[in-house]
Amino acid sequence: MKKLVKLQINPENLMKSEELMTLRGGDYGYPTYQCYVTLGMFGRCVHFLGYINTASCAMAYEICDAVYGGGCVECGDCTGFC
Repeated sequence: MKKLVKLQINPENLMKSEELMTLRGGDYGYPTYQCYVTLGMFGRCVHFLGYINTASCAMAYEICDAVYGGGCVECGDCTGFC
């Protein structure tokens, strides 16, 4: 059987949070919108579908519809609250 050596971590090689975000797909300063299913005539947002990071409310609606099949977006400039 082989003997395992202790793991040594070099602090200079650790990645910062910002670097990890870039690798993950990035947080380019865009707001995070939340996509929901629309319910009823008053357009209530129910049943969370997913998060969307994009530059505008209009683009968030397009992505919500195309990717998730939803019709309601909250946060950022869409509703002003999250």
